[in-house]
Amino acid sequence: MSRLEQALSNAEFTPDPQRVWRWQSDADGQKAVVKFELLADLEYAPAGSLVSFDDCKELGAANLRGTGFAARDFLPRTMSAQVGGNKYYVDVKVTGLAGFLLAKIAAAYGRRKEKD
Repeated sequence: MSRLEQALSNAEFTPDPQRVWRWQSDADGQKAVVKFELLADLEYAPAGSLVSFDDCKELGAANLRGTGFAARDFLPRTMSAQVGGNKYYVDVKVTGLAGFLLAKIAAAYGRRKEKD
């Protein structure tokens, strides 16, 4: 199991059985949908395909064109969570508005659907 999978499990997330890139939380019998979604923009893999990670049992990503823009425009943020009576902190790279918008535009352009 990878360190990221272990960290997600420690934070009481479980993988969505139909989407390897989405993990959720179900604490104390009350389902709280907390989405942890991983995206990739890999040229060697087909758009829309699932990407597996080395040393991961269940964690993966959706390969979506344009998401590389989001990876280049980020802001560091510290987030915290209370787990089992202990408070944990983590530094996370959060996509900025410009990267988010470019990723969305690239995805819509790639889909070329009437709704976009």
